[in-house]
Amino acid sequence: MVLGQLFTDWMDKTLSDKADKVLHLIEACLNGSLNDTRFGLRTRGDGQIAAQIHSLVKLAKQKYFANKTFPTLNTSLFEEYKNGQYKLF
Repeated sequence: MVLGQLFTDWMDKTLSDKADKVLHLIEACLNGSLNDTRFGLRTRGDGQIAAQIHSLVKLAKQKYFANKTFPTLNTSLFEEYKNGQYKLF
């Protein structure tokens, strides 16, 4: 819960007029807490607000990234810098 308290303090100091609104929206996405330890849900959330955000992102992807592909990764530009055990990763 330390991370939730740290984030709350930061919000109060930087955006004091909007802190309550932002914190309540985050809590609505994470079942009433500022941090969720359940794997997969801590970055995705659940609930009505999370579903609305998901729908908004899905529509934006359809509108702005339809029929677009990412360029292939050119690994020849990277130098080999790992030695010893670092080569295992």
